[in-house]
Amino acid sequence: MEALTWECIALGKRNSATDYVRARRSLTAATRDMADAFKRVDVLLLPTTADLPVATGRIDGRTAAFDLARWDQDSYGYAPYTEIFNVAGQPAISLPLAQSRSGLPIGVQLAAPLGEDARLLAIAAWFERELPWAGRLSSLRERFSSRGGA
Repeated sequence: MEALTWECIALGKRNSATDYVRARRSLTAATRDMADAFKRVDVLLLPTTADLPVATGRIDGRTAAFDLARWDQDSYGYAPYTEIFNVAGQPAISLPLAQSRSGLPIGVQLAAPLGEDARLLAIAAWFERELPWAGRLSSLRERFSSRGGA
């Protein structure tokens, strides 16, 4: 297993059942708050990440050099816009709709109310038809694989 998984297991063992119930209540409150907020919007559009893609391995969750505090800072600093949807169980999707000057993909995230997965998939299908990314991504893979990775 990855170092991150082992650290999560160890963290879980250090917490009590009361800690677990408290955390579950917080997650339920976040889900309820997000559901209330989405009563006023059909779809939310926001960035997927706070920066361009990082080099493979830069955010280390696998090796013996793993450090949970650094991983938290790096991963949540890089992708601060996605976690709330994971926590709340809301449908969200990231689409590679833009490109940086150097050709790196820039993700655009769409989120919808609970239970509206089909809405997101329909919007994603429309974007894929109108702004196809398969060709851009395959050329990007070729460019970076010829350099030995990103």
